[in-house]
Amino acid sequence: MILFMFQKSKRYIPLSWIFVFIGISILVIAILVTSPSVPLSDPSSHDEVVTAQETLRLERFSSMKETTGSAVLVNDQIRSSSVLIEQAVFSIPGYVTIFADDEGVPGTLLGTSLLLEGEQFLFSIEVEETLQEGVYYAVLYRDDGDGEFSGSDLPLVSEEGIVMMMSFLVTPFSELIE
Repeated sequence: MILFMFQKSKRYIPLSWIFVFIGISILVIAILVTSPSVPLSDPSSHDEVVTAQETLRLERFSSMKETTGSAVLVNDQIRSSSVLIEQAVFSIPGYVTIFADDEGVPGTLLGTSLLLEGEQFLFSIEVEETLQEGVYYAVLYRDDGDGEFSGSDLPLVSEEGIVMMMSFLVTPFSELIE
């Protein structure tokens, strides 16, 4: 009887905690892969920085497209109540969603596109509030088959578990035209 009192009880981690941990891990990895990068060299002009950023975005777009057949391309934006998407490609029906930043990961959902298929160019997504300066995310979601964006639609991920998304900055108008 005394031996029984000193045995440690087994503790089990709830299955829902495991799914939450996996989901957060996938988002963190995706953000690390898609976050804006600083050029390795110190460019002497604003044009070189812009060109380097555009090159990185195009490389990311190509990588997403090769990996899953779906991709999104969005450039830095000015403060506005909509986000201009340069290009979106879907191998399956889905949505482009816009999220606010929450300490380096997508946080609050701000807006979503209509159901999209195939290749789309230059379209806007209305957001719930005027975007302020900072980091935002355009994340691709797959439709669950009902044709409406809902909680049962899931982010598009690669076989490696990387979420298909692109980060972008919202800046004052003057910074984009300098």
